[in-house]
Amino acid sequence: MLQEAAFVLLHIEGREKAIKDLLARSAPKIDEWVTRGLALYALDTGDIYNAYELYLSAGLYKPAHNIAVLELAPDAILRRDLDLLRDIFERFEGKEGKIDGWSIRGEIILDYVHIMHRLAGLQEDLSQDRASLVDTSSTRELDDLTRRVLKVLGLLPDVMAEHWY
Repeated sequence: MLQEAAFVLLHIEGREKAIKDLLARSAPKIDEWVTRGLALYALDTGDIYNAYELYLSAGLYKPAHNIAVLELAPDAILRRDLDLLRDIFERFEGKEGKIDGWSIRGEIILDYVHIMHRLAGLQEDLSQDRASLVDTSSTRELDDLTRRVLKVLGLLPDVMAEHWY
């Protein structure tokens, strides 16, 4: 009756500490069903990142991936937080087969992160008057990455479309 106890604790003062204590004491009893309920509650209260974490911990990769793509990724992209994006989506490594549409959603976002990191490195090399040191292969790579990032950016609206839910 863990969910019921958590529900009761939601209505008392000092609820955050009380719920954390309850969860700490009940950790061995927390199963997929309880975690799913807690994740749904987190979503309802606007705690999106916590819902993502709860779904991941329960092994519910499809809803965690949906939250990552539809809720967390757009904000990280707008803030240009490539490290956060990478951290969010690398947590699905090894579980790609359990996620519908991984190759046309999460994988594209990881590709975007890789491209943007590599572009930044190449552009830094070129901007530091090292143009004479940058070989032809780096110039070709820069051209290739520039084309790829345009393609990926064109795909992002479709990747983040809500029809995946």
